[in-house]
Amino acid sequence: MDNPYAAPASVITPIPVHNTEAEQIRQAHLSHEASVKSIGTLYYLGAILLLLVLFGYSSTLLRVFNEGAAGGSEVGMLIGGALLMLGLIVFQWILAGGLRKLRPWVRIPTIILSIIGLLGFPLG
Repeated sequence: MDNPYAAPASVITPIPVHNTEAEQIRQAHLSHEASVKSIGTLYYLGAILLLLVLFGYSSTLLRVFNEGAAGGSEVGMLIGGALLMLGLIVFQWILAGGLRKLRPWVRIPTIILSIIGLLGFPLG
């Protein structure tokens, strides 16, 4: 006797997989690819946090301008610090995009920026 409430029986055939050499290499290194992309996400996060710091820094810079309390060299140093921070934000954003897209040119600048970050780690 057939069960009218039973799930329909179907034959599932596996999809043919084209195991080319490139696909095998990618499958073998998939976890490494995910790690590199996550580092790119961390660089995006760092750039966003640094942008928030720049907004706070710019409010201090505007207060110094309005009060006129600082001399010319102090204002120049404040502006230079803001421009340096802005350059670092742009640099990190570009590196993050390159890491997320797995671009080969981003390897050396990322290593340099990571070494600088590791040197700053013991200092807090």
